[in-house]
Parts: sequence; C-alpha cells; structure tokens
Amino acid sequence: MNNPIKSVMVVGYGTMGRGIAISFARGGFETTVLSRDPSRIDDLLDGVAAIAEPPAVAPDLIIESIPEDMALKQALFGRLEGLYGDRTIYSTNTSGLPIEDIAAPLAAKDRFLAIHYMQPAEAFPMVEVCRIEETADAVLTRSVE
Repeated sequence: MNNPIKSVMVVGYGTMGRGIAISFARGGFETTVLSRDPSRIDDLLDGVAAIAEPPAVAPDLIIESIPEDMALKQALFGRLEGLYGDRTIYSTNTSGLPIEDIAAPLAAKDRFLAIHYMQPAEAFPMVEVCRIEETADAVLTRSVE
C-alpha cells in the first residue's frame, strides 16, 4: 500500500468532478471519469478517459463527486467495493454529509476518507482531507502525498 497513487477515477462530472479531474490530469495522474453518460462530456483534457462503467482494473484512488444524497453515495461505494474490495482507496468529496455515515455500509472502512475540494477545484492549491476512525494511517498518508 506504500506505492504512490498513479491512477485516479473521478465519479461524477458536474462542476466539482470536472475540476477534480482537471487537477489530477494536470498533475500527471492517469485520470478517468466515470459518468452516467460520457457522450455528453465534450471538454475533457487530453489523456483523460470518460467511461460509463467502472474499469476492470481498480484505480489507485477513487474520488466520488455525485449529488449530495446519502443513499446514492452509499449505493455507489457499495457497488465499487463489490468490484474492487481492498484494492483501492475510496474517497468522497462531500461538503455536508457525515463521512462516517457514508462509510457505514463498507467492509473496507480502513480504505475510506474524505478528500474535499474547494470550488473551483482546479484553481485552489489545497484540499481538506478527513479520516474516519477506521481509516488506516497508510491510506491517509498515501492520499495526502
């Protein structure tokens, strides 16, 4: 788990998801956007892929940026955990929902945290990183790095 993060999947391509994807792509990360309808995305940076289904290979980091609805977020993380188990870091960009509640259904709570971007995400040079009690120290360190 000490390897640096190289691949990032941003889930959702609204205002925040777009900015988050831009920030990672500009930083040289292999960046993918998971969207309900990738055909509607016409402003991706070169090298960023837009997909409708999660890839077979787990990205190093997943950042969720979907609507602020607890049931949607929990369902998404449940689906992703079913696909990737403990092979990725799961994070939310929520700005108002309790992250402990988002993580509640997960088995891999040690791999969950919040990475909250300010708006516009591609312009601010900082993010807020918050852990839950179960978040592993190595997951926090790897995410911050």
